[in-house]
Amino acid sequence: MEKNIANWKKSTVIGLVVCLLRLCVADAGLATKQAESVSRDLATQQVSKGNEQPEAAKMKRVAERLGVGHHIMVKTSDAKEYHGNIVALGAESFTILPDRTSQPVQIAYHDVQEMGSSMTRSKGIIIAAVVLGGLLVFAVIFGRGTE
Repeated sequence: MEKNIANWKKSTVIGLVVCLLRLCVADAGLATKQAESVSRDLATQQVSKGNEQPEAAKMKRVAERLGVGHHIMVKTSDAKEYHGNIVALGAESFTILPDRTSQPVQIAYHDVQEMGSSMTRSKGIIIAAVVLGGLLVFAVIFGRGTE
């Protein structure tokens, strides 16, 4: 009877590890696809250098597509770079809450030089590897306790 319970515990742990691993990989893949989609949109849209209005409209579309709550990277025309979450979208500007601060920053769309998702493929892979490593350590420790 105890052997059946031990086998059941091991099977449950292995099943949970596999499910969590698949979720981590799927989440990293989704974030990567979204970042690639936004980057592709930015690369394919041609904007004339003499007219800033289409550039501002393009940045507004990108911000709206990413949406409130999304973590982004923004480079402004005055050479500042922000990493943080979008907290509000407006007609002429958007507001982000930079990482490690409590003061929101409002940025006009026409001041944006570059904008995109801050989740890169390498970050997604690193996150998935760390989670997988933690789960494997948990499985080994838990597995030893049942023998």
